[in-house]
Amino acid sequence: MGIADDIKTLGEDIVALYEDNVASNDVRVRAIGTLVEDTHKTLKEFAADRKKMIEEQKKSLSNYVGDLSNNVGTMKEDFRKEHREMADKMGADLANFGGDLIKNVGTMREGFRKEQKEMADKLRADVANFGGDLIKNVGTMRESFRKEQKEMADKLRADLTNFGGDLIKNVGTMREGFQKEQKEMADNWQNLVATMAKKRGIKPEMDAKVKVSPVEEAVEEEETPNIELEEKVLDFINRHPDGVEVGDMEEPLGISRRRIGKIAKKLLEEGKVRKEKNIYFPL
Repeated sequence: MGIADDIKTLGEDIVALYEDNVASNDVRVRAIGTLVEDTHKTLKEFAADRKKMIEEQKKSLSNYVGDLSNNVGTMKEDFRKEHREMADKMGADLANFGGDLIKNVGTMREGFRKEQKEMADKLRADVANFGGDLIKNVGTMRESFRKEQKEMADKLRADLTNFGGDLIKNVGTMREGFQKEQKEMADNWQNLVATMAKKRGIKPEMDAKVKVSPVEEAVEEEETPNIELEEKVLDFINRHPDGVEVGDMEEPLGISRRRIGKIAKKLLEEGKVRKEKNIYFPL
């Protein structure tokens, strides 16, 4: 019987005693004493059972730990044995593989040498045959080339003779027309520059007349350094603190964009101006 049941029974007995009020005080005292003794006895039995249970659990745990240690030792030994057997087997397999590999490499090497020799012999024979055919064909081609070259030279000589006569005849006419067109183009350009300068309120800094020169003289003149032009470009840049591009100087100065670009680059190299992207600024 558990302690809870005993206490419950005790409570019921006390209630019954008070409710019935039949028995005497001695009976009630004896009953209570008996109940107290039973309660103490029950508590002692409960303590003894608990102690016994603890001892049994300790013993079971001790046995489990011992069995676990024994099993771990056995498993460890089995693992070492299997590991050793696996290592021995792998060593044997590697040894066999190495022997087979060396044997196969030798066979492959011998086969490769044989195939290489056969290929070299075949290539040598093909080259020998090709050399004979090549020498034979080169002779034929050389003779055909000489023949075609002679025919071409004769035809070119005749064409040049005819072309020379026509060229001398037409050059005079073409030169007169070109000089006339060049003068008209120069006059139109001068008028355009003057008109644009007038609209922008800028006095064009250019000669009253534009000199018309042949192409060779114009190129040579543009390549020749001109200190006066450099001073004009430098002065123009200095008068524009916000910066100016090469194209902005072409009309006011009356100088070609190509030449202005060369002059501006020279000024930049001499440290007289500075440049950011395509814009030149005064120092």
